[in-house]
Amino acid sequence: MAVQLKDISEIHAVAGDEGRLREYIKSNINADEITVDIMGNLTAFVRGERHDKKLAVITHMDESGFIVSDFTEKGYIKFKNAGNIDPISIISKRVKINNKIPGVIGMKAIHLQKPDERKNIVKVKDLFIDIGEESRGDAMLLVDKGDYLTLDTEFREIGGMVKGKALSRAGVYCLMRAMEKKPRYDTYFVFTVQKEIGSRGAAAAAHRIDADLTVLADTVPSTDMYGVKESRGPQLNEGVIIECADKKMIGDTKIVGTLNHIAEKNNIKHQIKSNTDVFGDFALQYGAGAKKCAAVKIPVRYADTPVQLAALSDIEAACELLRILINGDDTDGIIE
Repeated sequence: MAVQLKDISEIHAVAGDEGRLREYIKSNINADEITVDIMGNLTAFVRGERHDKKLAVITHMDESGFIVSDFTEKGYIKFKNAGNIDPISIISKRVKINNKIPGVIGMKAIHLQKPDERKNIVKVKDLFIDIGEESRGDAMLLVDKGDYLTLDTEFREIGGMVKGKALSRAGVYCLMRAMEKKPRYDTYFVFTVQKEIGSRGAAAAAHRIDADLTVLADTVPSTDMYGVKESRGPQLNEGVIIECADKKMIGDTKIVGTLNHIAEKNNIKHQIKSNTDVFGDFALQYGAGAKKCAAVKIPVRYADTPVQLAALSDIEAACELLRILINGDDTDGIIE
């Protein structure tokens, strides 16, 4: 399992530059039809045992990263966010530009800062990337404005956990696993773009497919860490999350109930949560005439940081829940 998950985590696919991961998915799945729309969403259609209804299972390919915006006279690179990353978490982290040029995110050293500067909140405009060049001209021979860059974090197993830079797209792994068996209904496995900058790809995909039932596979920040007040929010090693609601979407109660029934019947460890402080690909619910929708999510610790942490057992539970929903007869009662 970890080998493929490692690939999915380490491939560079910043929002708007998802091509490498899209090609990886295309090369490692079997489907009756594979299409890529004008935005870059990849849709893999698999014929089911029944053809009277359509099921869509959706996850996002992109990760938060950055875009080159300018150069300094000394050859440092300035950049802008392409997604949601706290600037303080990226200082001194390794990056790659266009998946080939290595660099380090820098900031004026603390011993060179004035007292009032040390009190300031770190902002992206205060940071720069050092690629080892000494002039604007030298840097521009290697890098262009508009080039994408992402954090360069090694994927690794830590006990029963995995750490990596883009575990926020563990849903990609779950969908690829679910495609290994024939679905109950005609099913569209949709891998969207640009979720991290506003659910843009999902809006286009929802309109194009217009499914009778849509299930989102995604991740959600966990709350089980030092310094966070006692919470019964998402927890690592407590199983897959069946989400009732998030900040932008209300899950269909019948689908949520069916997911819970499947989990209990098959001894799949699970959590039922309402995570109203965060949102997933919210365009799914109203993007094509307000279809039935629900979300299956994996808790991730240190979300939107250079090093994220997830439990292998939670990822496996999400894979199993989705597989049974897509391939089993429990879907009959909620798709009619």
